[in-house]
Amino acid sequence: MVDLETTGGSALFDRIIEVAAVRVEDGRVVERIETLVDPGTGVPPFITRLTGITPHMVRGRPRIESLLPDLGRMAEGAVLVAHNVAFDAGFLAATFRRAGIAWLPERLCTLRLARRLIHGLHSYKLDSLCAHLGIDQVQTHRAGADCRATAVLLDHLLAAACVEGLDDVNQLLTFQERPIQHKRRKAKVDESQVAALTTGPGVYLLKDAQGHVVYVGKSINVRTRVRTHLRPSGTAGSMAQPRLRRRLPYIADVEAIETGSELEALILESKLVKRYLPAANAMLRDYRDYPFVRVDVESAFARVEATRERPRPGAVYLGPFRKAGVVARAALFVSEALGLRQCQGKLPSSACPLLDIGKCSGPCIGGIDVASYQLRVARALRVLRGEDAQFVAEQEARRDALAAQLRFEAAAELRDRLRDLAYVVRTQTRLDAFSDRHLVIVAPAPAGAGARLFIVRGGRLVRDVSVAFTARPATLGAALRSAYGGVDSTAVSRDDVDDMLILDSWLRAARTETHQVEVTPEEPEAAVAGIRTALARLAVAPTR
Repeated sequence: MVDLETTGGSALFDRIIEVAAVRVEDGRVVERIETLVDPGTGVPPFITRLTGITPHMVRGRPRIESLLPDLGRMAEGAVLVAHNVAFDAGFLAATFRRAGIAWLPERLCTLRLARRLIHGLHSYKLDSLCAHLGIDQVQTHRAGADCRATAVLLDHLLAAACVEGLDDVNQLLTFQERPIQHKRRKAKVDESQVAALTTGPGVYLLKDAQGHVVYVGKSINVRTRVRTHLRPSGTAGSMAQPRLRRRLPYIADVEAIETGSELEALILESKLVKRYLPAANAMLRDYRDYPFVRVDVESAFARVEATRERPRPGAVYLGPFRKAGVVARAALFVSEALGLRQCQGKLPSSACPLLDIGKCSGPCIGGIDVASYQLRVARALRVLRGEDAQFVAEQEARRDALAAQLRFEAAAELRDRLRDLAYVVRTQTRLDAFSDRHLVIVAPAPAGAGARLFIVRGGRLVRDVSVAFTARPATLGAALRSAYGGVDSTAVSRDDVDDMLILDSWLRAARTETHQVEVTPEEPEAAVAGIRTALARLAVAPTR
């Protein structure tokens, strides 16, 4: 029997912070492990709020690698049991794999068994099942308590399985994979859950009856927003958010994480969407596929192309951008307008039809020399960076001329391509400008519990620190040194772009509940005085 607490939901990127494991033989506990674990990384604030586990609690605890021999021995010849076993087994398998150890025990999932043996529940989360079965003293989001609750739940499920004629572990392993026979029922969130939600800023997770996160949203008033979603005249009755509207009848549970400010809610929403990839969220979830514009400047006859490949040396990359289709059309538009080649690989020995229709300068047949071609490539880069207003003016004049000739379809096509280009230029300009920003955003923490420091380096959120209003200069200085130490990366990654654009939009608007303190990267501790002043202002703010 095993239960884990982790820094997040990805076995690839996140780490274990608490483990509880119990080996049971013939109904007796013969070995037990229950301990906090030092993940070697930070503990996100929202994980602290969910579990109560703080970075201080795990500091100095054993690393998970030191527990692998014991965990491997405990699982030897046994069946691994957990509630939603795919999650726990996935983290353990990834940890063993990083240590170079093969680990693949049989898995028995109490969640899957419960869905097949207990019918008609709105939710099959561990606490919901325990409440339905009368299992007392359930404390969620702590490994030891959840592991013990799972053990009691398993006893109930084994009794139900015996009634079905399942009295062998191999039968149970097969049974948990069977399709669910009973009809999926529509769910309903209990009004008492909604009434208990915060009326302040925060992030909320809408879940189905199996506990899967269906939608992640944010609001400055979580309770009101969730009620808007769930009432018949709200999201369920409108044409907005079609992904969410289709899934609302099956929402059975809601979980909220209170934040101290709208900014924190925006950033946390972005991180949780990327962590859970909920089906009803259209934005932010596809960040791993955000495209770049790539220009192979080391090639004599370079191409301008949209690519989803990770940046590599030897080329100039712009972006990443959120809108793949728009970026691909903009890259093609600039290439055709400047006569750049579109063929891949080595230059062919003969011309393609693009030469005949004036959309390529024909480097393959010597139609343009290397120096002239590279001048066009350099201009393409200036165009995409918004540094060539003449190009846009020329294309707008072409559009107007086509309209004057009553060639309205061609004029509309050119108008749309100019809009695509404007999106690329606008986004690239924002990323370039914000990449030079170094600052600390001082925001209130939830329920007046001090403040949050969002430390921005090179436009990227590099640290998120909770501090008291009376934080000592040494504490603030240490946080700044940690954030601004080492070499700063100039390339913007797919992981960075959403947070950068969120922060940029936030700082462009007039905000009264937060304070900004500029930082000089070479002397970050010089900003301590400004941060202390901002903390003092927050401490006496009327909203508190």
